[in-house]
Amino acid sequence: MHRPEPNFNLAAQVLKQAEQRPNSPAIIFEGSETSYGEFAARVRKQAGLLRDSGVCVGDRVGFLGFNQPSFIETLFATISLGA
Repeated sequence: MHRPEPNFNLAAQVLKQAEQRPNSPAIIFEGSETSYGEFAARVRKQAGLLRDSGVCVGDRVGFLGFNQPSFIETLFATISLGA
C-alpha cells in the first residue's frame, strides 16, 4: 500500500495540475466545465479572502452552502492555508 508523504498537501497537487494542464477540466458540474487554471485561480482568491478574514494554520473552518463547485473551491482554499 502506498502512503502519502507526511507533508502531502492535496491543494498543492491540484495547483500543480493547474500549471501542467491549465485548460484540462478539473470540475464538471451540471454540464459546465471548470478548467484547472480557472479552478486554481478561484482557490487562490478564496484562500486570500479566508486569510484576510484571519484564518490560519490549524484553524477550523465551517462551510454552509449548496453542493456545488464553491464548496470544493472553499475546501481546497482551506487546505492550502493549513486550516
